[in-house]
Amino acid sequence: MKFNLDLSEPHVKGCLELLFSSSYKTFHHRCYTHYLKSGGGDSARNSPYEPLRDRPGYWTWLCDHFETEEFQKKSVIGKANRMKLAYVHKKGTKPFVALQHELSCDQISLYKECYCSDKGWASRDARQNYETMLQMQHENEQEGAIQLTEQQICEKVLGKAYGYIRGRGHGPKPNRRASSTSANTYQQMEEELASTEQTVAVQQNQLAV
Repeated sequence: MKFNLDLSEPHVKGCLELLFSSSYKTFHHRCYTHYLKSGGGDSARNSPYEPLRDRPGYWTWLCDHFETEEFQKKSVIGKANRMKLAYVHKKGTKPFVALQHELSCDQISLYKECYCSDKGWASRDARQNYETMLQMQHENEQEGAIQLTEQQICEKVLGKAYGYIRGRGHGPKPNRRASSTSANTYQQMEEELASTEQTVAVQQNQLAV
């Protein structure tokens, strides 16, 4: 399958950058996992990750990077943040958007795919959320019911944080730049209006004299 991609389109470029970034992070995470399993330090340096066996210089650089104070600090913070999650999805680092495209499923079905596996649900809360969304979807189909989109159902059940629907990966984000630009434009208009009023007042005084 071939795609004709126009990199001059911001949304196309952004999507590619997101996928490349995700792949890069996934690979480095696997490298770090191998580094830890190999015992770290010189032991890990002497046992390079298989895909980097022909690139010893890069593997050595990664080992040095894993031992820096900055990386260790970020690692501790990352672990602490993950511990705060009520439950974790079961699809690794693959973007939800890419997964939804592969499965060609709706948003509620995608939630089940991400938080339920052959071993069961990620947690009772995850299962309850899914069942609640299904119930709301069923009620939504009844005659006379207030029509809600799937996104609205997900938002009502899962909640929203910083413009993202919880448990749904990348989602709608508020246009902070647009809001900031609007505020700045409004302030600029007020200043220009005040300046114009002052100029008119001065001219009126001059005419009166």
